[in-house]
Amino acid sequence: MSFRSNVISFVKNLISEVIQQKSEDIDSTKTFESFGMDSVLLMELQSKLSTKIEGVSKTVLFEYDTADKLTDHLIRDHSIEVKKILGISLSDETELNSQVAKPAGNTKLISNIKKEPKSESNKSVSIDHLFKKRANRNLQNTDNSKGNNRTDCSIVGMAGVFPNAKNISEFWNNIKNGTQCINEIPENRWGANNPSDDRPSKLFSQWGGFIEGVYDFDYEFFNLSKLEAAKMDPQLRLLLQTAWHAIEDAGYTPNSLKGHKVGVFVGAMNNDFSYQISELYQNNGLYGGAGAFDSELANRLSFFLNLHGPSFTVKSACSSSLTALHLACNAIKSGDCDTALVAGVNLSLH
Repeated sequence: MSFRSNVISFVKNLISEVIQQKSEDIDSTKTFESFGMDSVLLMELQSKLSTKIEGVSKTVLFEYDTADKLTDHLIRDHSIEVKKILGISLSDETELNSQVAKPAGNTKLISNIKKEPKSESNKSVSIDHLFKKRANRNLQNTDNSKGNNRTDCSIVGMAGVFPNAKNISEFWNNIKNGTQCINEIPENRWGANNPSDDRPSKLFSQWGGFIEGVYDFDYEFFNLSKLEAAKMDPQLRLLLQTAWHAIEDAGYTPNSLKGHKVGVFVGAMNNDFSYQISELYQNNGLYGGAGAFDSELANRLSFFLNLHGPSFTVKSACSSSLTALHLACNAIKSGDCDTALVAGVNLSLH
């Protein structure tokens, strides 16, 4: 058995102890997340690893998120400690280095990539061609008199939910057919027809454009607890789901974006949920925490997908979404990010 095979067996055994699964059933190419490992289990694995190998970073499992990647890191940066643990003596450093995969950052440009079926169960499709380093960028590129050479931006994936339309296709058909999408205010919104409501600010209109099922959310799919999901703004829940579909529509998987310079720009207008949650917490003597404010819409999406580009929510009233798109294009052209997720979300809840 090769040195690398011994190390990967060591790593799999540690994972097996944490997730209570046979080590031979662990796929070394799959992410820890795919085994159902949340932050608590990852910290447990990190603790086991650090007791065995001194000096292992506390963020190592987030930087190297598969058994294969972790193995290569341990061989490359902790070879002495690993050899002591395994009782293996390798004097030939050439043999040692030959068994280590090159870092992922040294990828080459791939220009001819076939898209796989849009299923998260499939292996991630390489998207290295979206993230080619611009080594030739220099002062001439930033000269305003000459303009930036990167003038074109392409939209490679789309997704959306609208009144009377659960996706882009239904939305387009509604436009094409001139479908009426204005309906009566749903009962699960703010009760416009409540006769006991005598507030001066009571709304008397009974009509509007509303999305169905805004409170429906598969929190387990996004590895969230039921309590945390309940505290999240429905706009954030909708954003997470729609962003996921947009990435799949582009022919990729969310996992393939991890660690890349992907910007997130979200246009938002209303923040009704903060009023709802504030009233609820005030009545129960609680304090509102993360997830209830529109200022964090873009940040939570970047955090969830582990994106390393600029991330902020834009609030410029009716122009919020268009402004977000404008800022995203400028960020790509300037090199602040290589690609971007741009979204607009607006739910009337209160």
